[in-house]
Amino acid sequence: MQTLDTASQIVWVILLGTLLFMLLGVIIFLFILIFKQRQRRNLEEKAQLTARYIQESLKSQIEVQNATLADVGRNLHDNIGQLLGVMRISLNMVEDDENTSPESKASIANVSEIIELAIDEVRTLTKSLDSSFVEDFGLLESVQLEVERLRKSRKYVIHFEVHGDAVKFQFDREIVIFRAFQEILNNTIKHSGAKNISFEFRYDNDGLLFTATDDGKGFNYDEVMQRGLTHSGAGLRNIVERIKLIGGSCEFKTFPGQGTSVVLRILKT
Repeated sequence: MQTLDTASQIVWVILLGTLLFMLLGVIIFLFILIFKQRQRRNLEEKAQLTARYIQESLKSQIEVQNATLADVGRNLHDNIGQLLGVMRISLNMVEDDENTSPESKASIANVSEIIELAIDEVRTLTKSLDSSFVEDFGLLESVQLEVERLRKSRKYVIHFEVHGDAVKFQFDREIVIFRAFQEILNNTIKHSGAKNISFEFRYDNDGLLFTATDDGKGFNYDEVMQRGLTHSGAGLRNIVERIKLIGGSCEFKTFPGQGTSVVLRILKT
């Protein structure tokens, strides 16, 4: 009888020890689970803070850029525009002088025409540098005006197509898209050596798909992006980051000797 009681006690001790061990295991598991959840939450909060900081930094950069470009535009209008206006008036005075020969008047008329074109160009450029330009005309028409300005140079064959019904984005998003277009256009003019440049705006239910293509010399995208803060690398990185800022995506398809294609995808919100 005593042997049975001892055996029962041993069984109970084993059961109790097992239960305590299992309970300890559950406590450790819950502790690890809570720790992992807190760790993940902290990482998520840190990632959100980092993303918010990057967004605020980009917004500040965009605001500074818009203010700087507007200031440059005003200086162009006030200084270069006024100088061209004075030149035009002076030439008109010489042209109207009775002592000016017919041959000289013809030459003066040609120069006056060139100055008039330069004044129009400065006026258009000044407007495009000001963010109110996009606010007044809208994204699509602002891009079309920039394309027409490029066509007047007669240095490139420009193709411009629009498909679908235009989508109206928030003003701050349209400014970012327009500045990205200007950056792409400037890079193409300065670096590509292209003769044919194509722009396509394709609107659908999701938003806008913008494609810019040229037949220039292309470049090594990864190599340029690795240059970091150099002008070309910084310019491309700015385009990518700013389009991300407004919830879009940017993809460069290029290779040395094979031209360049840039695709921007902007979703409606």
